[in-house]
Amino acid sequence: MSKQKIKAERRLLLVLASVASLSAWAPSLAQESIKPDVPKAARGDRNEANKRLMALSESDRRTFFFVVLNMSREHCAEVTRTFYQGSAKPSWNAIWNVACRDGPAYVIQVMSDEQGSAKVMTCGQLRAMGGGECFRKLE
Repeated sequence: MSKQKIKAERRLLLVLASVASLSAWAPSLAQESIKPDVPKAARGDRNEANKRLMALSESDRRTFFFVVLNMSREHCAEVTRTFYQGSAKPSWNAIWNVACRDGPAYVIQVMSDEQGSAKVMTCGQLRAMGGGECFRKLE
């Protein structure tokens, strides 16, 4: 296994641990107001990790994604914006975009599995793969 692949797997494990830990601290934050530009979970959405993310205030989402990115060794000095693109159906995997001050923007896919696992890549990587644009709602 290449060193690059091992590093990528380590980063993914760190992200998985961060998203899974969301359930430990998000319930206490869920009483905060929901930002108007972030929709509530759609009927039938079974992605519990994403529901918890939606329940957080924008400030708390920024903090959470800052920790996730930095634990996964991605460069992000400060998260300046989060954006919920939507959820892919029928999987209900949620797609969030994160803008960073003095760094790249990221796309974070929060899976609807029991662990709330996630995948992280830069918006530039997504675009290069033909995967679309960040900060635009899914159609």
